[in-house]
Amino acid sequence: MFENPKIHNPQLRLLKNVSYTIPLYNHIIAQKHELYSLMYRTFVRPLVFKMNPENAHHLIAGAGQTLCRTPFLGKFLLKRYIDCNSSLNYKLFNVSFSNPIGIAAGFDKNASYTELLRLIGFGYTEYGSITAISSNGNPKPRLFRIPDDRG
Repeated sequence: MFENPKIHNPQLRLLKNVSYTIPLYNHIIAQKHELYSLMYRTFVRPLVFKMNPENAHHLIAGAGQTLCRTPFLGKFLLKRYIDCNSSLNYKLFNVSFSNPIGIAAGFDKNASYTELLRLIGFGYTEYGSITAISSNGNPKPRLFRIPDDRG
């Protein structure tokens, strides 16, 4: 598959080298994703799942928000998740969306993570009702896990 017969034309030689490079690049990207997945399954998930769900939510969302404020990372996420597929753009009731994937009210009750949610690729975010006076909300525990569903 990776045989490289002698090619005398320089333009064809370059084209032949590119055809070998693309499968190699795809292989490297797949290996990188597998490494991230392994790190998540082995280290991150077990640590986070030992925490109280509400504390874990605030820790991870706060860390994501801090990372998104880093200029380089914010631009990287913007290119990777928002500018990646213009075929997902759509317009509804004269409002433009970058994609049809949104997040429901309740994840970010105080609208603290708006930039994070946008940069990781959500096309819209629902925040629920906004009031002049804040309220305590529902009693704790408000978040829970369902281990049988791996959630």
